[in-house]
This record gives sequence, C-alpha cells and structure tokens, in this order.
Amino acid sequence: MNTLAESLVTTDPMLLPPRNEPYVLKDVFEKIVHGCRDEIILDLGDCSFRIGVDINYDTLVFQFQSRPFKPTKRWVSLENSEPWEKHVGQECGWTWLAVNQQGYLDTALVSFDGIEPGIMLQAIASSIEVFTIMPAKTLAVAKSSRNGRHKDRP
Repeated sequence: MNTLAESLVTTDPMLLPPRNEPYVLKDVFEKIVHGCRDEIILDLGDCSFRIGVDINYDTLVFQFQSRPFKPTKRWVSLENSEPWEKHVGQECGWTWLAVNQQGYLDTALVSFDGIEPGIMLQAIASSIEVFTIMPAKTLAVAKSSRNGRHKDRP
C-alpha cells in the first residue's frame, strides 16, 4: 500500500462533525474552472461543507466550515438543478468515503433523510462528477406481477 493510501485509510468517513441538531441542506453551489467542476459547497445554513478536487492526484478533499457560506459571483447555485433539488430541505445523513485500487480517495457518498446513499461524488479527470444512486430491483421484484406472483410461473 502506498503512503497516500495508508493516510487515506485512516480518514474518518464521518465528514460532518457530530452535533445535536441535524444538518439540513439549504443550497448547493459549484465553482467551474477551465470547464471542470473544481468545488462543490453544501450550504447547511449556519455552516457549510466544501468538497474539492486535488488536480495533482484526482482525489477529493474536504473542509467543514463552522460559519455560513457567503457565495461570490464565481459560485453558481444548484438548488433548482438535478439531482440536488429533491434534497434541498432534507437532512444530511450518512457519509462514506471510497479509496480506489491505486490507493486514492476519489469517491464520496452522501445520504439525505435516511441511511441509503443518494448522491455519489467522484473525482474524474480533475473534475468532480455527480451521480445519483438508486437501489436496484431484485430479480424477484422485477418478475413479480401486481398480485405478487412471478410472471414466469402459472
């Protein structure tokens, strides 16, 4: 395992510090640099959470700010854009970090209003890409009809 991987394995996947009141997503902002999504800010009202990309290693970097985010004109609000619009107003739940086979932390997962992850952020080619996560249907569910019987059975 390389030195970078060893340091990332000990990174705490709980990206938001514990507190009594929930973190509620108020807005999401992005900053584009040279056509790449360089940073994303999760605006949590009284605090914010920054996700950036380290362009030298294509890894994600994280920074919690204990004060409100004050966007400048270089930041664009995504609160009315997919996939963020359905999560604005929801509680930020669980967080996960992923290290790839080369030892680089290039992926983070975030859940809103529950335990199941709904958003995946991944550093790809010096840009943060945003993906929606949804549960896959099991084969039994996909083959079931409305009455609960399998379609391929009489």
